Amino acid sequence: MTLTVAAAERLIRIGEVARGAGVSVPAVRYCERQGLLIAPPARPRQAFDP
Repeated sequence: MTLTVAAAERLIRIGEVARGAGVSVPAVRYCERQGLLIAPPARPRQAFDP
């Protein structure tokens, strides 16, 4: 799945989804695994110089 810039700006963190739904983060992850929610593609991690 490819996201446009506008769509990427509308993404919210999983913790916000969980709080809004009144469930735990693992519960949201479970729903993703069961196909009840569509998980967005993972964002690349930022690299830090040591």
